[in-house]
Amino acid sequence: MTDAASNDPAVPGGLIREAWLFVLFAVCGVAAVWHVTGHTVVSLEKLAAFQETAPFQYRLLVPAMVRVVHDISGWPMFHLYVVAEWAGWVLLVLAAQQALVALSPRLSWQATRLVALTAIVAVGAQLMAPVRFRAFQGAAMVGDVNGLLNGGAASLRILSNVYYPWDIWTAALLMLLIAAALRLRHSIAPQSVAAYAALFLVASLNRETTILIVPFSLWALAPRVTRAQLAGFAVMQAVFWIAVRAFVVWITGAPPNPKSSLPGGAEWYLWTNLRTLTYPLYAATVLVPFAGGAWLPLMAWWGERPPLARALLVWYVVPAAAIAFMLGIVHETRVFTEAATATWLAATVTAHAHGMAPSRPNHA
Repeated sequence: MTDAASNDPAVPGGLIREAWLFVLFAVCGVAAVWHVTGHTVVSLEKLAAFQETAPFQYRLLVPAMVRVVHDISGWPMFHLYVVAEWAGWVLLVLAAQQALVALSPRLSWQATRLVALTAIVAVGAQLMAPVRFRAFQGAAMVGDVNGLLNGGAASLRILSNVYYPWDIWTAALLMLLIAAALRLRHSIAPQSVAAYAALFLVASLNRETTILIVPFSLWALAPRVTRAQLAGFAVMQAVFWIAVRAFVVWITGAPPNPKSSLPGGAEWYLWTNLRTLTYPLYAATVLVPFAGGAWLPLMAWWGERPPLARALLVWYVVPAAAIAFMLGIVHETRVFTEAATATWLAATVTAHAHGMAPSRPNHA
């Protein structure tokens, strides 16, 4: 039997598809190398040996994959982290492609893939922007602000991007979760529910912030189920998340974070970040790279946002950005990666709605 896609005139021939794969793999390779050669805060070897401190060790998915493959093949660990990084970028683009197909089925084969490729820009702007370390440490100013105020550059501290092996997988799995949640909005077939549950479990192994997808998933499912079923779906996700996190804590036995007074090794940076943003320079360096500038078309066509874009902003972007602002350092733009990923999707959907508007018939 012939593949239906080969008879579809909208799908290009094999040479074009192969060229697309070459471009995809090459661009993702460049992104991967750029990211992994940044400043490393944690020990990659300790992560794979389950010896790093909390909360870093609790982001288990990529270090566990690297450990298993290393034990089987004997490949150097750093090489395996690079391969995992490259696979994460490829997964991000493929996940963005799936989300776009679900959201905008009228987009052509070529347009879908080209737009999906821009997800690399949105996520890369968060992960690979240089880091300007915080202006305050306790009550004392440190870092580049202190150097500038004193008229010298001795304390000016700008690092290359900070590399954590789970960051790109966080963005890619989030995109897949959003696409899976949107499928539930159209069909609550058992396979759709199972696919979402499996992705939720895997993403929870990678990052504890996976729980933030729950409100958006409830919005997606609401038209299809009763309130009691919706509550049951929320409870199911909470139980899955607690079970996965408990398993991770048990299997790693990670030593506590000496700088943390919060559960799970998290650190509280709300007051530090608020004081830091009193300097316009820092406010600009946080806002400008956000989502690779995807917020610009979103703001330009704010009044044309479709329901999905509004739901993403209200039920995911705002909570994710708030959590990042409280528990992360704003100078590390990577802490806003999840909010930026969802913002890119909201901006893409809004741009598509704006582009389709002139083609609507005018009955005036």
